[in-house]
Amino acid sequence: MLLEFTKAIDIFKDNGFDLKSNYPLLYRRGNDLGVAYTFNSINYGVLERYKLFNSEKDLDMFLKELKWYKEFGNKKKVYLKIDNFEKENPNYFFIHNGKEITYENMVNIDKFDEDIKKELEGSDIKRITFEIERLFEYYKKVKEYILDYIDSVNKSLDELFESYKLLQKRIDIYNNLNIDRNIEEIEFKKISISFDVAKENNLKDTLNQYKVGDNTYEEFVTLLKKVWSLCMELELKDDYINAMRVKNDVVNEQNLVNLKLDYMEKIINKKSLFKGIKNIAKKFRRIERKFKSVKLADDYEDLYFNKIVAKYSMYENMHIFNTYAYLEDAFEFDGDYNELAKSYKERKELDLSSGFNDVDKNIAELRDLYNKLDVVAQDKLIILNSEYYDLLNMIINIDDYKIKTGEDLLSILSINNEFNKIMERCYSLVSEILPFNEAENIKRIFSYINFNSQEEFLLSLVSILDDLETISEKIIIKNSIIGYFKTYNADNFVDKMIKADLDVSNTLCDIKSKDLRYIVANIGSNIRGAFSYLTLNIPRNGETEISVVNSDKIAFYIFTNSTIIDKSSEVLKVVDYRGDVVREANYSYVERLNKELEFNFVNWDVNRKL
Repeated sequence: MLLEFTKAIDIFKDNGFDLKSNYPLLYRRGNDLGVAYTFNSINYGVLERYKLFNSEKDLDMFLKELKWYKEFGNKKKVYLKIDNFEKENPNYFFIHNGKEITYENMVNIDKFDEDIKKELEGSDIKRITFEIERLFEYYKKVKEYILDYIDSVNKSLDELFESYKLLQKRIDIYNNLNIDRNIEEIEFKKISISFDVAKENNLKDTLNQYKVGDNTYEEFVTLLKKVWSLCMELELKDDYINAMRVKNDVVNEQNLVNLKLDYMEKIINKKSLFKGIKNIAKKFRRIERKFKSVKLADDYEDLYFNKIVAKYSMYENMHIFNTYAYLEDAFEFDGDYNELAKSYKERKELDLSSGFNDVDKNIAELRDLYNKLDVVAQDKLIILNSEYYDLLNMIINIDDYKIKTGEDLLSILSINNEFNKIMERCYSLVSEILPFNEAENIKRIFSYINFNSQEEFLLSLVSILDDLETISEKIIIKNSIIGYFKTYNADNFVDKMIKADLDVSNTLCDIKSKDLRYIVANIGSNIRGAFSYLTLNIPRNGETEISVVNSDKIAFYIFTNSTIIDKSSEVLKVVDYRGDVVREANYSYVERLNKELEFNFVNWDVNRKL
């Protein structure tokens, strides 16, 4: 049945969402109802989007999925993925171990993990088996959509019948008639639909037989083509196409009846003001003549038929492993199917890795490596992971910095206004307040930095850089991780050191520049780097105490002279939306999403040189 506003609120509350302040919230715009939700994208941070729903069942299922995801997603390594990062209302998928996961499998995820190990780990036969299973999933989704549509048409027929009964009642009231009319026998005939269950089950049985049999790849391909045709036949069901016409007719007739009801209500309430009897039949004929119905095109059946045939005719234009993805994308597509099919022409392999960026696990691994270092190495990593990083980064990017004098380094750097600002704090301020710091760890850390002069200061930082490259050989990550940084020089990136934040939220900023690129660095295993979860707190506002504190921005530092970087130039635009929240007495809802910022993301692979 179609979704109603009050029922939508009840469904939210039944699923434990109070609709007060925290997301998810009800999305309401005109007659559209859905869910405004936030989620932590694997690569691009916290995003806000909305999803519309036509039925109570679909809304309830999404909220159940969302509740489980918020409670267990991070722990169970399930993430929410969207198919378009620019749209406000993209398609969504819950992903686990590289595979889309349903709510039923979420709540039985341990069994799902056992089952998935048996799938997709070998031949093309296993892969095409999976593709056939996904086509059956698509068939099921379309069948449910058609049933919901026909259910909504039958509900509209019921509402129209009740409106006619009410109209007759108002006519009787006007005519002072007290008649018990028996009009139930003229109730509108409901639409029914039947599916070729025997054919569907036969194809499923064939697939099950193939799974345990010794069938060839070509036989699986033939079976997939039959399931593809089954899906097309479903979308071309005569009863479904007829239901479109009935729906249009019922909407028109309901609007006409509503005009007659309004007229009867008016003359009943003002009856005493009229002299004589109104000719209701004549008035109704006048209403009918003036009423403008919305008509389907005379050839709407042919138009719909040709559209579906054109969609399914793309089978030969795409790779066989992309049939399900294409149909999902094409379901509500209103464009050139040839152009859409082009994006599915190349074979797309399934991602069998988890796809889950386990930040906590990555940090725990790096902390363990850091804690195994001696105190001197830890101290120098703390210096790197502080305000001193900017100075160290400026120095390392100077050609032949290791053999330059202090005077040369100062001359090169001092033309940079940012350098001068940083020196005011990291050199001038620290040298003034350092004598007031009695803590042993602060004295020890700053013993590696020479504050006698700016030139000697810079040379001491060069010495720290040399030591850091040696220390980095002891911080080698075993597993791949994802890091983030931004650059204006994506096309000509030559930096000698990368500061890769392990949390994308630390990287994003509000600089609106077409040249700025936010790099998603897929950092391969066995990469050496530098890391510290501690940093220096250099005070402001006249305070003098310097301290070592936990860093609120965890980063992994990579020396690029030991890496190979595959610099992709393909830019993914990711739009950051913020919802307009309307707050009522007992609930809140979002009425639109506003575009806040647009980020240009580029994916790079960073691997260790052999």
